Amino acid sequence: MLKLLLAERAGSDPAPLLHAQASLLARAELALERQTRTAAEFERTLALWRLSVVRAALSFVEALLDRRTVEPVVYRPIGLVASAHTDLDGMPLQPIADTSGESRIEVFEAHRGCLDDLDGFSHLWVLSHLHETTGWDPAVPTFLDDTTHGTFATRSPRRPNPVGLSLARIVAVEELAVVVDGIDLLAGTPVLDLKPYVPLFDVPREDVRSGWFDGRAERVFRRRSDDRFAPRSRGAYDPSSTANATSST
Repeated sequence: MLKLLLAERAGSDPAPLLHAQASLLARAELALERQTRTAAEFERTLALWRLSVVRAALSFVEALLDRRTVEPVVYRPIGLVASAHTDLDGMPLQPIADTSGESRIEVFEAHRGCLDDLDGFSHLWVLSHLHETTGWDPAVPTFLDDTTHGTFATRSPRRPNPVGLSLARIVAVEELAVVVDGIDLLAGTPVLDLKPYVPLFDVPREDVRSGWFDGRAERVFRRRSDDRFAPRSRGAYDPSSTANATSST
């Protein structure tokens, strides 16, 4: 902050300083992520605390660079997924390929009443935080193709913000849970939001193109996630290895 104050008083551009600080914080974030996966007991607790501080600082510096006036975006889960999927190895790549049976989206007590009237819908969108994902790359390999694609042209969980989007069929709506048939999320996945599926809103009127998915999307019924993706809870992630790049389409 002192350097920023001095730069302002000197009438100099603070951008080079901010870019250098952002680069330093990004390297610290990666190092602390690795430490949280190898440390134990209090050392891991300390690493998690330091990681949260570094991420907050990085978000602040990025906001200054973007000249934003809003605070960093922070979400809290509204519930958790209870599914048969306990390991990424063998996971379906999309809800439509899930043959494990029914799963539950359990909503926290604080959100009692939010599920009212949802039983009138057949499907819902599940927005989730893919908590086992580590890091991201501009391009990733996928299970449905043999070449890499730009991250935003894939459904890979390894993205700058690991937000999951799943379309699930509603089986039953309880007071604090939704029973669904077909989900591509691990048990314990934090759920950020639920939204009803409405065809008029969610199906485009214009002709739809599927990009590189054309001729490959059907593979989703035959292929499953495997151990090429090392989850946060199982060992370290090597960002130089594309073998650990994705667990999805």
